[in-house]
Amino acid sequence: MGCAASTENDRSAVGGNVQTVDEASLAAALASGRKLFSNLQLSISCSMLRNKDKASLSDPFAVVYLMADSGHWTEVGRTEVVANSLSPEFVKLILVTYHFEKVQRLRVEIYDADSAFKTADATDRLQLDKQDFQGYAEITIAEIIGRKGQCWEGDLVKGKPPTAGRGRVRIVAEEVANSNSLVQIDVRASGLPRGADAFLVLSRISEMGAAARCYKTEVVKSGKTPSFARISVALSTLANGDTLRPLRIEVFDYKKSGRHILIGMCELSVNDIISRATSQEPAYLSRSQNGRGAGSDSMLIFDACTLVPQPSFFDYIAGGCSLNFVVAIDYTASNGPVNDPTSLHYQHPSGQLTEYAQAIQGVGQVLAYYDSDQLYPVYGFGGCPPGEAVANHCFAVTGNEADPCVQGIAGVLEAYYASLQRIKLHGPTLFAPVIAQATALAASTLDPERQNYWVLLLLTDGLIYDMDNCIDSLVAAAEYPISVIIVGVGRENFAPMRTLDGDDQRLRSSRGQYAVRDIVQFVAMSDFVGRGYEELAREVLAELPRQLLSYFTTKGIMPGKRQ
Repeated sequence: MGCAASTENDRSAVGGNVQTVDEASLAAALASGRKLFSNLQLSISCSMLRNKDKASLSDPFAVVYLMADSGHWTEVGRTEVVANSLSPEFVKLILVTYHFEKVQRLRVEIYDADSAFKTADATDRLQLDKQDFQGYAEITIAEIIGRKGQCWEGDLVKGKPPTAGRGRVRIVAEEVANSNSLVQIDVRASGLPRGADAFLVLSRISEMGAAARCYKTEVVKSGKTPSFARISVALSTLANGDTLRPLRIEVFDYKKSGRHILIGMCELSVNDIISRATSQEPAYLSRSQNGRGAGSDSMLIFDACTLVPQPSFFDYIAGGCSLNFVVAIDYTASNGPVNDPTSLHYQHPSGQLTEYAQAIQGVGQVLAYYDSDQLYPVYGFGGCPPGEAVANHCFAVTGNEADPCVQGIAGVLEAYYASLQRIKLHGPTLFAPVIAQATALAASTLDPERQNYWVLLLLTDGLIYDMDNCIDSLVAAAEYPISVIIVGVGRENFAPMRTLDGDDQRLRSSRGQYAVRDIVQFVAMSDFVGRGYEELAREVLAELPRQLLSYFTTKGIMPGKRQ
């Protein structure tokens, strides 16, 4: 199997047909076929619109915006005009890219076309300030996806303050076909220079003509007709989900110095490769700039090219998988007395959120869209609840051990703030008990018919004293549908904590057992000073779709039927 990056000694090239393979750009490719986004198409319809025309009915069309990181609305698409209708069902689909870890705000504006138009689909030429504005609706993409059937319906509003009665708008989200497929290509070359040690580099071509390298095969030694190992790469990585996007396929002669010689190249789309694999029509290589390399008979022959559907994060959510949110809060004395303004638990008179509350708000507001009942268990560790003289390392923040749940993110924050005057800060900091409790919750909901995935948000201000036991508990947790997000609060040096984040190497228990998958993400709040808690949420949740996929696919659990 090919790889997205290698340890070859590639150096800067000098000369016409000597080119260097950019390992840094290749390292970003996801050869596993998993990705952290989905390409969606939005279908829009309206009902009960107000009639803005006198002689006939309105001629409505929709304009769709996404809020950019800058806070400004950016137009992403317009529908066609539906003539003489107060209940239009627009045919044109609006394409958007869905990122789970972001709160993506969507705005749909409905207009009555007053300007003359020759064709219904020419709305991009209409000046909006010269059309009759009907009303708008604002929603997040996550809210649409979290609804049954990925369908949201709401009122159109207008004015300040916004008032309803302008009609209704309905938005349905679907994933673009093949956008999460795996591309598998069997390819060989023929007619290469004698003695060439050949390898292939695949690059996708942008609309502006720029090439971005995204896959590289192994080197096949000394042969005029090398056969390469099967190429297996996500369509999203290879062609940004587009089977018509042109790809550049370059054939290099490997040189130990890193100054690999370009033999030749061709440009084909995935659809082209599928067609050539079916017809067995070869793709001839163009010659390099100074005439060296490819001969008139140098070619690539595609023996097979298939698109293999792969379950996506969107598929599981659309199939009814619920994300269950669990919070664990550090009540150790190192946070400082709660009434001291320097304490990490200090409630500022202005209402400013503590760092603990900021992390809960940031992560919780994203996960809330995917939790069906909005009931969240909230645990504490390292403190002494009322009536206890020694530290408890897993207790219900509400005080009700039989029912540690609260309603909604607002309920989590309310329970947290109320607890600060009841729970005595103590120590030491131990993670293993609360991780084991969250794992037990995940284990209690194992049901392929009603899929659940759990997310433990563990908030702490310092280094832990049970590192070995913590690793043991995380290795055990990796067998269950759970991810653990650890957020370091305050200004402590959290370097040792990064050991728990399995990005560099898999966690290994005291018994020598390796974690079957990576389930931990660690970030320090201090890295997000001045950036807001939405930035924190993006960072800590970026890996969650991959972790969820790794659990369900390794267990052989497919997405449920669309809800």
